[in-house]
Amino acid sequence: MKILKGLAKFGIGIIACCMLAGEMTPYMPILGLFTHFSLHYFLCLILALPFVTSKQRPFWFLVASFLILIHAVKIATDYLTSNYDITTTGSYTLMTFNLEKDIPKPTLVLPFLKDQQPDILVLHEYTPGWHQRLSALQKLYPYRHFVLNEGYFGQLIASKYPFESVKAHWLGSCDSPALNSQINVDGLRLDLWALHPPSPPRLRDILFRDMMMDSLAQMVAGNANPLMVVGDLNITPFHPHFSSFVEKAGLMDSRLGKGYQASWPSGLGALGIPLDHICHNEAVDILTRTVGPKKGSDHLPVMIRWSFHGK
Repeated sequence: MKILKGLAKFGIGIIACCMLAGEMTPYMPILGLFTHFSLHYFLCLILALPFVTSKQRPFWFLVASFLILIHAVKIATDYLTSNYDITTTGSYTLMTFNLEKDIPKPTLVLPFLKDQQPDILVLHEYTPGWHQRLSALQKLYPYRHFVLNEGYFGQLIASKYPFESVKAHWLGSCDSPALNSQINVDGLRLDLWALHPPSPPRLRDILFRDMMMDSLAQMVAGNANPLMVVGDLNITPFHPHFSSFVEKAGLMDSRLGKGYQASWPSGLGALGIPLDHICHNEAVDILTRTVGPKKGSDHLPVMIRWSFHGK
């Protein structure tokens, strides 16, 4: 028991240091890596709490309780917060899915996508190989906008509705394009952005990710038309730069009121972290949001049912 108490105190101390390091992210961006694990900190603290309960020496109990409260508030926000009213007569579906360029079981993907058939499909790490494997989707999605890349930065926007315009933007001097498609959905325009910034832990890639998100925030800020930003952003909602991005861009996180919704790594299921995002402005309502099953990739697909606000 004495060893377990010692380990519990050590664990609480480590988590406190990680949280403190995360608070220094604006000054040292590499420390943002410590901000992504709010759920895991919370669970570890809950496990440690019984081993530091002591009336004579309550210090570690009080520290653990305080840290638990901080993470409980963060996690509860995902389930309790809903900052818009929904009134709709029609809805549509959208899926975002990072295919993983070197997926070990590619044959699982096509049957899954054919079964789901969302109205709009956004795929990341879209390589020439994936383009060939998924050629059968052309019959389901006559409107396609894509950039092929042998690495991590290929993307596809496929739609059952016609495009009004398409364009690829290279933001923040980054190798990864941001795809923008103006989609005519039953006579109303949806401004859709697909994004897949570089992934940590290299400082260079962290800075490119942040610059890419900052550039996009400037481009879409003030856009009152229906708008969504979709993709594997390689950042969680607990990171201060994500909060800064949605605030500057005038967007909302589709997870609010829908749950934690981890999407990576797929092998951890609900114990992973939410890296794949669908953000939207007030002209779009999110009716449902779910994370799909594991289909070979290290990411899980994210699916929403959405509508135009007030339509």
